Amino acid sequence: MARVCLDYGHGGEDSGAVYKGRFEKDDNLELSLKVAEELRRHGVIVGETRTADTTLSLKDRTLFANKGNFNYFISFHRNAYMPEKTNGAETYVYIIGREKSKELAKKIQTSLVGLGFADRRNTSSNNRF
Repeated sequence: MARVCLDYGHGGEDSGAVYKGRFEKDDNLELSLKVAEELRRHGVIVGETRTADTTLSLKDRTLFANKGNFNYFISFHRNAYMPEKTNGAETYVYIIGREKSKELAKKIQTSLVGLGFADRRNTSSNNRF
């Protein structure tokens, strides 16, 4: 069975991007907890770097991910742009990631677009799907 580490970007004292009173840390946590629930429903083993509004250092996130022997590491973030100018979903994979990781990134991006997000993958970055 697949083992997935979900990293909910920012948290605690680190709000991340802020736009019109919305905090990235809150949006990341809300969405990611739902993703974790759905993955578990399908039998995927899920590890989470945080499950509440807590502060975690990058070192702590890395240690958690490395100790868990996960097949995949997914970090959730949200950009802050004026919605009327820029919107959509971007899915990245580690530049030297394995082919399976690239396939998963493509599936995630396709699913987000299927949910109604604009597809922002058409950029010059070769690690964006």
